[in-house]
Amino acid sequence: MGTIYDVAVIGAGIAGASVARELSRTHRVILVEAESQPGYHSTGRSAAAFIPSYGAHCNSLRSLTLASEAFFSSSAQGAASVPLLKPRGLITISDRWNEIDSAADCAAVNAVLPGRVSLIHEAELRRKLPQLRSEWSQVAWFEPDVFDMDVDAIHQIFLAQFRQEGGELVCGSSVSDLHYKDRRWILTLGDLSVSAATVVNASGAWAEELAKKAGGTGLGLTPMRRTALSFSPPPGVEVERLPLVLDQGGSFYMKPDAGQILVSLADETPSPACDAQPEEIDVAYAVHNMQQAFDIEVKRVSHRWAGLRTFAPDREPVFGFDPILPAFFWAAGHGGHGIQIAPAAARVCAALLRQEDIPKDITELGFQPGDVQPARLMELRQPTQHTAL
Repeated sequence: MGTIYDVAVIGAGIAGASVARELSRTHRVILVEAESQPGYHSTGRSAAAFIPSYGAHCNSLRSLTLASEAFFSSSAQGAASVPLLKPRGLITISDRWNEIDSAADCAAVNAVLPGRVSLIHEAELRRKLPQLRSEWSQVAWFEPDVFDMDVDAIHQIFLAQFRQEGGELVCGSSVSDLHYKDRRWILTLGDLSVSAATVVNASGAWAEELAKKAGGTGLGLTPMRRTALSFSPPPGVEVERLPLVLDQGGSFYMKPDAGQILVSLADETPSPACDAQPEEIDVAYAVHNMQQAFDIEVKRVSHRWAGLRTFAPDREPVFGFDPILPAFFWAAGHGGHGIQIAPAAARVCAALLRQEDIPKDITELGFQPGDVQPARLMELRQPTQHTAL
């Protein structure tokens, strides 16, 4: 049967690493990563920012974001040698034809996050964004409590604490086979065979494939490609003073990044699970869309990349036991929110796995477990009874 564990977490990106860290405090956990290093795909390619308004219309995402804020602000209770957050601020702009929509969006965010955002008018907007073209909006909205995130430092905190608790990380080991026998999952990882009472599917873009490999039907999660690039700022652009800028119409966003300017097409192109690569046409559109709004010349693209963000059909995360497969737990469908909700999402997953109450500080923010349960995404037949960890 091989080495025996309580839990096998598949996928060592931010989702798997954070859940494994929580579970390793009380159980014997193996964290399995197909690549040679954790976070090679979505986590390692994320240009993450902590943005409370991002997904604020979604109850689960809003509450998990707010519940994670203290973890990042305190640098993980001294676990980080560098600050995890750096003040940036966010300005959401629009062309003149969408100014009414922009004001409505600002009001909608304030309805669920009172006082977090405010309208700014032309004089202040031009002061903050001097390169903004005149044909763009006289009105925008500003969110001051938005921060750059040190994604690698955050990821490494979870991995280090996982190891400190006795967790075992195995890299370069894709799951070639898994099946359920005698109330345990048997996993084949190349030449290695292990067994675990519970499998946690934190495999990101490969979550559907893993579930089907286990004999399930999947939940309809879809990986979406997002394209980004960076370039050196032209003379006169004080890059570090720029806020994160988002087009209200969704055609691009841009932000400072290690002395360069990062631009993303903000695209969501359905993709198979793969090592995502940027398409030249998407890179060109990203530059074009940014230059429609800003008088900023791009002489040469320094770097270009793409990553996959995986969404459920209703765009809520998916946390909970599969309704059909025994002892098979989903921690997937984070979309573009995986980094900023990781601390609270991991605590929710650990509570659901142990069949304990969700932590009170999370439920008090409005989190409801039913919003994220896998059962909502498939027609239930005969639910499986699960034993608490």
